[in-house]
Amino acid sequence: MTLRLRPSLTGRVVLALLCAFALVWAALVARDFVGYLAYDDDPSPLGTLAEAVLQSLESLDDASARIALAASDRQYNLLRRQSLPTEPRPLMFLAARVGQPSVYRSPGLAGAHESCDGTPARTEVEHAGQRYWRAERSAGGWCVVALEPVLEAGTVIRLINATLLQPMAIALPLILLPLWLTVRSGLAPLRRFADRIRRRAPDDLSPLDVDLRHAELAPLGEAFDALLARARASIERERSFVQDAAHELRTPLAVIAAEAHALTGATDAAARQRAQRGLEAAVARASHLVGQLLRLASLESRGDGSPPAICDVAALLREVLIAALPAATARRVDIGLDGPDALLAHLDAGALHSVVDNLVRNAVAYGREGGRVDIVLRLIGDTLQLDVADDGPGLDPALQPHLFERFRRGAGTSAPGAGLGLAIVREAVRRLGGHIALTAGLDGQGTGFRITVPFVASRPT
Repeated sequence: MTLRLRPSLTGRVVLALLCAFALVWAALVARDFVGYLAYDDDPSPLGTLAEAVLQSLESLDDASARIALAASDRQYNLLRRQSLPTEPRPLMFLAARVGQPSVYRSPGLAGAHESCDGTPARTEVEHAGQRYWRAERSAGGWCVVALEPVLEAGTVIRLINATLLQPMAIALPLILLPLWLTVRSGLAPLRRFADRIRRRAPDDLSPLDVDLRHAELAPLGEAFDALLARARASIERERSFVQDAAHELRTPLAVIAAEAHALTGATDAAARQRAQRGLEAAVARASHLVGQLLRLASLESRGDGSPPAICDVAALLREVLIAALPAATARRVDIGLDGPDALLAHLDAGALHSVVDNLVRNAVAYGREGGRVDIVLRLIGDTLQLDVADDGPGLDPALQPHLFERFRRGAGTSAPGAGLGLAIVREAVRRLGGHIALTAGLDGQGTGFRITVPFVASRPT
């Protein structure tokens, strides 16, 4: 069984703080190490120590000098152990009158071949396999040699870490605790926000209206309230859609029922034929309405629809016009197409077909009998522009603000339909990422529509 811990903001903040402490620690170690290198390269401190010991021997006889040197040896090494607790090797001293045997030797120099040789400069020597810095000073008949252990880089870093450990260990909890309390307090509104969401009823889409206090959390509450508002609007649209669809389907279903009753009760062939034609027309109307409802529901969904593919827009327009010819011929409507012979684009062909088909059908059905419908296709820069216009009676100005709403039809119109065509066009244009606008008709009358869609040229295979 694998235990997986969920990431948390508090954990991230603590981890960031620990990383910051590690970086600070590394910076302090580097600073102190560079300082030690500078000290190690300077010969004067060891020479100064030898001079201090030498000055303490002025006017002392050998016995007193031996006592003074032993005391100085203990004192200097005590100070050294306090500053370098992990370094066991001590400072060592040798004192002698010039030209005579040594008066004092540190315990570590017992038996060592070390003596005054008149070399004042700092040099490196070796005793018992250990490296030491050596400095010699002479004055007043006395000679003093001071020896300091050479510290390796690893030893210096360990010493620095040991020095930093205590202050950093004290500082970490003093910083970490207030920070943890601050983060926990700052996230409390977010926990209350989540708790309020959990306690809401499944059908409650009202605004949360939660004060998240902090400016960084406020956008979360605003975004969630906006999401609820969109959900409420979507549900309201779906409810309205279902009610309108039921209302519109009731009429053709009633006609179907009436014609079916008439067909079963017909007493002669003519009556049966009339009832059959009425039944077929009612079924066709209901079938057309259901098809439009399904198409509109598909376009209004938030899915991606059919994936874009290479489409010859000019050929698609010709196919739509050929399909509209029977209805246009019946009403003596002249349909004209102005555009390139071929125009390959990368787009949703199904959505484009819905746009052109519904606009052309509406223009033929609602335009003037014996009139004209013009379709113009243009490529302007990186925009595909399609214009569909007729010379019919035009639109009632009162209808224009509601033109693309579902089940909206002009008053007094006799053409069959449920008022879904332009709603389908609007959603199909949205699916194409384009824009639709109402324009002037032909010859100063009628109605026109302009669709602009981003043009993506077909990619060569």
